[in-house]
Amino acid sequence: MRAATSGRIRKWRSITTRTTTRKVAVRVALGASRRRVLGMILFDVVKLTTPGVAVGLILAAALIRLNGVNMGISLSNVDTLA
Repeated sequence: MRAATSGRIRKWRSITTRTTTRKVAVRVALGASRRRVLGMILFDVVKLTTPGVAVGLILAAALIRLNGVNMGISLSNVDTLA
């Protein structure tokens, strides 16, 4: 199972790398500046990472609350660190 998953990730990464390379090549061929190309790449990175960060923060908050409830700790009355 692990090898199959690893292979799928490599294949997906290969496809996205080829697509990005083609997009950059077309933009440069049409006269885009380095700034525009860099902006395109950074936008793609932010577009891909934002949902993952959001899901991670939501899961972390939920797990912290669940852990506090299981241990009998009220998170609303936690003293701030000095």
